[in-house]
Amino acid sequence: MNNLTQSDLNGLTPAQRKRLQQALDIDRATLINRLLAQVGLNQSLVSRRYNVPLSSINQTITGKRPNPKVRRILADATGMPEEVLFDHQDRVAA
Repeated sequence: MNNLTQSDLNGLTPAQRKRLQQALDIDRATLINRLLAQVGLNQSLVSRRYNVPLSSINQTITGKRPNPKVRRILADATGMPEEVLFDHQDRVAA
């Protein structure tokens, strides 16, 4: 989440920018969980809706075992671009 550039923000709608600004000072797990809650979801519901193991969702959110498919699912579920949810090192590592 650190080092966001203007290009990272260009594709966001005003509502997405507001949600992101409210969450910028928190860690990734808290950010993603709050964004999920804002759209009426939690990790368990995402797991069922997208037919992905809950452990994979949790491990991707916490960075313990990044999974490109789960990152895309979380981006879709939160309505946020993947590059906003996960920093550069996470994207490269997977």
